Amino acid sequence: LNDLRVRKALNLAIDWEGLAQLFGDDVKRASQMVVSGINGHDDALEPWPYDPEEAKKLIEEARAAGVAV
Repeated sequence: LNDLRVRKALNLAIDWEGLAQLFGDDVKRASQMVVSGINGHDDALEPWPYDPEEAKKLIEEARAAGVAV
């Protein structure tokens, strides 16, 4: 996880909306670990989109650069 591309790929590869459907309507998606009102919270942050193709591309780029993934 030292490579930024790998960390981005992990975020892009998770279908959060699909997971939410499994758990019901009470699930709320967070864009960050720090809740509103706590130092470090940023209202401008958006949740990561689900983009498995971009995730694959980033992993291949990292692998081509010699990163063990």
